[in-house]
Amino acid sequence: MATKTRRLKKKKSQIQEHQTHQNNTHAHTAPDMLNNTLALEALRRPDSSGSGDLQRRAAQQLGPTVGNQTLQRILLGEETQDVQVSDDAMPAEMRDFLSRGMMPGAEGADITPTGIGGFNARFDPNARQLIIGMNIGISFINGLSIDESTSAVTADGTGLDMTDPDEQGTFGELQAAANQIMTDIPAADRAAEVQNRWRWAGEEETWMGQYKQTVESAWGGQHFFVSQDWPELMADVRVQINVHSGQGEKDHCQGKIIKTPPNGIGAYVQSNDATNASDQELIMSSSDVNPSPDSLLQWELYFAHDSASIAAASSEPNGAGVAGPTFLQQFINTFNAAPGNDGQAIQLIGRASTSGSPQYNQHLSEQRALAVENFLKSNGLTGSVDRTVDSGTGEEGATEGGESRRVDMIIGSGEAQLVAAHETGHLLGLDDEYATGAGSFISGTGNPIGSSVAHSDIDANSLADAPIDGAVSENNDNIMSLGNTVRPQHYSTFHAALEQVTGKDWRYGGEGDAPSVIPGTPVPGGVIT
Repeated sequence: MATKTRRLKKKKSQIQEHQTHQNNTHAHTAPDMLNNTLALEALRRPDSSGSGDLQRRAAQQLGPTVGNQTLQRILLGEETQDVQVSDDAMPAEMRDFLSRGMMPGAEGADITPTGIGGFNARFDPNARQLIIGMNIGISFINGLSIDESTSAVTADGTGLDMTDPDEQGTFGELQAAANQIMTDIPAADRAAEVQNRWRWAGEEETWMGQYKQTVESAWGGQHFFVSQDWPELMADVRVQINVHSGQGEKDHCQGKIIKTPPNGIGAYVQSNDATNASDQELIMSSSDVNPSPDSLLQWELYFAHDSASIAAASSEPNGAGVAGPTFLQQFINTFNAAPGNDGQAIQLIGRASTSGSPQYNQHLSEQRALAVENFLKSNGLTGSVDRTVDSGTGEEGATEGGESRRVDMIIGSGEAQLVAAHETGHLLGLDDEYATGAGSFISGTGNPIGSSVAHSDIDANSLADAPIDGAVSENNDNIMSLGNTVRPQHYSTFHAALEQVTGKDWRYGGEGDAPSVIPGTPVPGGVIT
């Protein structure tokens, strides 16, 4: 049975929303604004820096005035000498706002919008970017030790706080791993196992670089925001992680990274004070910067030879494991949709072994997938009736063995989760969204399907124009559930941060980075299309 062992711990204080802790701000110099004539010239010329930032800024400024088609002509280098612009086209209030420079100041503000996690936020009016920063100091902890004279393996964990119950639990996981090695691995091979997979050996810098890249790419640039006052003003999101060895005065989080192979320990975040953005602690395995070895979004049901019977199927090949009906009921209990939601799409792929003709095996594959679909729909799978799609693949990639007589059940993207990105979501103020319950595949600290989560209450404001329901507990491919997809709800704490540091109202804009202009923006003679 798959397990979900990640834990989010909150001590001393209940979650409090919109509590803040700000750094002192410093004086700053307001940036020079492009007048529209210079902006037009900037559009016509390549950006000498190679980044395109100047052209993009000019396009944002001129878009509401000249329209999308003209912008496209300019950027393609077509003749646009007839284009005329006025230097007072930008609203005076918007010009004044952008002239304020970095907001709320050069060093930004440390905030904790939900009482979970904490980070720094600042808005760069030149780049039109909300910059989310986080300083993380790392302690690198060895998982196991070995007495080379006796080949006895024991838990190491030097650096764990043995007065903390959760860290005591982590030490217990290490001791269990040591006991397993003593049982399973011959004495002559234990030293290599421990030294290579359970102890740090100079790869710390590489690990920090991989963590930084993983988190920044997972969380940055997924969605953007639009000003409620000026629809031509948009804000992209960039995440900047400063990860370093040891402790720093301005750290938001202390990480304890334990050297283990995959599934060595459970990962979790501890938060002591709901109003303090700088007291987080992350406990995680070194292997969690890589995708989990087993995806919780892919499951298989195995069938008897020449059979599409659910009653004769099982969770493992050749009749081993849990009986087919019981296994599928567990699947239903795990992936039911939250009340009012359509639920995650489920793909069912029937397969067959190479015994028999290709034509017969194609038909048998389709019958197996259809049998699973009918069972799910007739035994209480909640959500849209169209969420399951079945197909068969005949002999594709098959062998003669029982492992080929199966139906693959893929939820959403099916991707194995990057635990490091999920746990960093807690540092960014987000709660777990995966669900647990009786008869489910998933265990851990999640809540029943449909339960609210800590960032639910700030979703209503930030997601008014988002094409998705607010955050609830449900097992799907969301990054705070079982997958890696960053949806609008996961930018709710960024939205709260943007409004705090700018003092303005913003709404959800869309996926990815902001376009130069948005459809529907008024221009002389009509609107941009």
